[in-house]
Amino acid sequence: MFKKLTQNIIECLGPKQFLEKILQLGGPRLLLVGDRVFSLEKDVCVVGFGKATMEMFKPLKQLLGDKISKSFLSVPHSCAVDPHVGHDASCKMVRAAKNNLPDDNTLDITGQIVDHVTTLKEGDLCICLISGGGSALLCDPIVPLPDLLDTIRILVSKSATIQQLNTVRTFLCSLKGGGLAAHIAPATVVSLIISDVIGDPLHSIASGPTVPHKVTSEDVLSTLTSIDVSLHALPASVQHLIETKHESNVMLPAEQPFNLIVASNTIAMEVAGKQVEALGFTPYLMSNSLSGEAREVATELAESVVLSTHDRTFSHIGNDMVHKIQHAMTSGLCYKGTSQKSSKRCSFWF
Repeated sequence: MFKKLTQNIIECLGPKQFLEKILQLGGPRLLLVGDRVFSLEKDVCVVGFGKATMEMFKPLKQLLGDKISKSFLSVPHSCAVDPHVGHDASCKMVRAAKNNLPDDNTLDITGQIVDHVTTLKEGDLCICLISGGGSALLCDPIVPLPDLLDTIRILVSKSATIQQLNTVRTFLCSLKGGGLAAHIAPATVVSLIISDVIGDPLHSIASGPTVPHKVTSEDVLSTLTSIDVSLHALPASVQHLIETKHESNVMLPAEQPFNLIVASNTIAMEVAGKQVEALGFTPYLMSNSLSGEAREVATELAESVVLSTHDRTFSHIGNDMVHKIQHAMTSGLCYKGTSQKSSKRCSFWF
């Protein structure tokens, strides 16, 4: 049952399924995104960066076809290339950010994106496909790239959270914190976002390239203090920016970007719950905000799990169940349920 349930959930959680729910054509010249309507009368450009970019682009391309005049996709090194996308002359795709860190390929595709979007005019439409890993796949540091990488490594060595990392990234990169949207203006910006951050703060997902968000030197110093990093441990160029009270301050476009979260941990768990119900169980959401080392948290949960029936309680579970819980944790799935098809009650984790 667990295997079938897992397969059903995975099949329902693809980017294609989520995008098809919120995108449709309203005739030949209109795009419906949720409850919003956007014109397709003029130039339509697609910019994508993140681990889900390729899978997000395919349903969009299928829907809009030749209405997309140009697209730029920054994808991880491990990304499999769809043959139809790979042979599309209007699509520029670059594999970048090996080991989830910005590299020369990142700078190359980022430069091409900026060069193109700055040519867009009022009435044009730029659709941004944003997902986890986007911070490393769209990057234009205002310090030398090696200095940015050294800073990231220092923060990671101190177990900085994704929010803390992205605060510093936004400070050190001009496209983050709404910087990309500023370059796209005066064209219309529509961002379709798959969140990989607990609580879905828009400015933290891929460092919020279409979400205006100012970060000051004081914000960075506060972050460094909270994880016990000395200012003098950072590269000289980064120290200089902090000491001179630099701040990321993006000029807001006249038309605010439309940012829509199309998938997240919470949405995924809701989908998982429906699959649980389809098998005759009532799901109970335990948490959508667990954080920490997945293996450690899962082990703690496994040790506290109790499987119960009418007349017996099992306080010990085997390694197989522990592994299932760990797998569920790393997949972001954590449910407890009771069977509707049996008179016996069963609480379970999967």
